[in-house]
Amino acid sequence: MSTQNPIASHYTSEDALERIDRHLREQGLDPAHPTLESLAPYDNFHSRGLAATLDLIALADFPAGARVLDIGGGLGGPARALASRTGAHVTVLDLTPAFVEQGHILSDRVGLSDKVDFELGDGTQMPFADGSFAGAWTQHATMNIANKNALYAEIHRVLKPGSRLAMHEVMLGNSDPIDYPMPWAGSAELSFLRSASDMRALIASAGFRELAWEDETPKVLEFVARGRDASPAERTGPAQQPPGQMILFGPAFVERIQNFGRNLGMGRLVVIQAMFERK
Repeated sequence: MSTQNPIASHYTSEDALERIDRHLREQGLDPAHPTLESLAPYDNFHSRGLAATLDLIALADFPAGARVLDIGGGLGGPARALASRTGAHVTVLDLTPAFVEQGHILSDRVGLSDKVDFELGDGTQMPFADGSFAGAWTQHATMNIANKNALYAEIHRVLKPGSRLAMHEVMLGNSDPIDYPMPWAGSAELSFLRSASDMRALIASAGFRELAWEDETPKVLEFVARGRDASPAERTGPAQQPPGQMILFGPAFVERIQNFGRNLGMGRLVVIQAMFERK
């Protein structure tokens, strides 16, 4: 299994499933038959976790049974939530081979392998025909994508006219420098953040009409504070972070989430939930 791409290397945890299984067993759960909720701390590793995923599902309101593309979908937690709640068929496109392999196994374990599939690939060069999808989704994925013009051009290409792009993304706030390491990058070399205003204009110029743009930063700050102040026992629930992320990525993740919270609190970063329609 190749992890030569530096972004893929950043996220790769070859024994992630073993770590998840062990932690589930410690909670008295059967790793072979998990629920979506029991997996959520591990496979919804973005700010606000499963709660943010459910909010984005409600905002997106994709047509029942739609074929949806999740770009940078990792282990597939959001894709499985979307499929289970809407009947959508979701294709996860991710650059990390381990995520593709492990995500397929997790989908099979929860009985959703017929609704969620995985493709190894680059969001700026997608292996899909024009107009293949009736919806697109990104959740904390674009921070690692340098060529955002190519990304949104590709999303526009693979969507049918009138289809929706739902997104929940981290963007630059003020002009102050970001403290690293961050959850998505150990240093600035792997982080390709753009300001909220730049992103808004870039997506519009790619051929999308804005339907919603919501600043989620206050909700995320509250979430981070709640997790920071919780007792160890309280941090084991499906809505909490970063314990699930620590299981995947190790104790070094504590510093990353602390830096994330501090950068948010100082206005250096914002978290935006938005929806666009392909013209």
